[in-house]
Amino acid sequence: MSATTTAVSTAATSAAAGGATAGDLRLGWRRVDGPLADVLRVVLAERPSFAGATALLSTPSAFRLARLAADGTCVTADGTPVHPDDVFEGRLFTADVELRWVRRLATGDGVLLGEDVTGGAEATGLAAHDGHYLLWGEHTPAADQPGWRGLSSQRIGLLLVPVDDDVAATTTNRLRLVVREYLAYDLPTAEPDPSTDALDAHGHGNAYVLDERLVRVEAYEFARHASGQGTNPGERHG
Repeated sequence: MSATTTAVSTAATSAAAGGATAGDLRLGWRRVDGPLADVLRVVLAERPSFAGATALLSTPSAFRLARLAADGTCVTADGTPVHPDDVFEGRLFTADVELRWVRRLATGDGVLLGEDVTGGAEATGLAAHDGHYLLWGEHTPAADQPGWRGLSSQRIGLLLVPVDDDVAATTTNRLRLVVREYLAYDLPTAEPDPSTDALDAHGHGNAYVLDERLVRVEAYEFARHASGQGTNPGERHG
């Protein structure tokens, strides 16, 4: 999920032409390595508000959507826990932070990412742009459960997606994943010396997407032509 939107591409083009200006955001990230169960306990002990995070979990048999409980268990819509030993990759997120984890044999590599994350690396002077990934499937009200919305299509069958109360209260036909893309700027630090080729020392004035963070799932109305084709250009399917 690293494709940039038209707005980001336009900003980068403008910056390359000499119009870049640094933003005032910071982004911090810190390694949290170990088995997934241990990593979740560490993050929850540090951030109790991480309970309730949306979990996107890949296992050898299926892709699972779950909610993170306060005890570190990831629970699907039917109340079944996803065993952490079955997961080989996961992304869990709230509005404030995202945890990324990848299995490495009996352990794993994890990274906690957010604007208020400390204790690791950071980038400053950033700007941000929110992008969207349109989720597969249309709303199927008969499949809804408290805290979950049903999406279905011939391609994926039925998918139950964890949603917040404000989304559950809507009647829109689709859901989309909101992502925040962080723009970094390679700003000149001094007047370039025309007698040298050391342009990197002075910066090129370019902008680029440093990273992307999952933020939330939101309701979305996807309009269609009479032909059945979508009328919302620029949306990305996720």
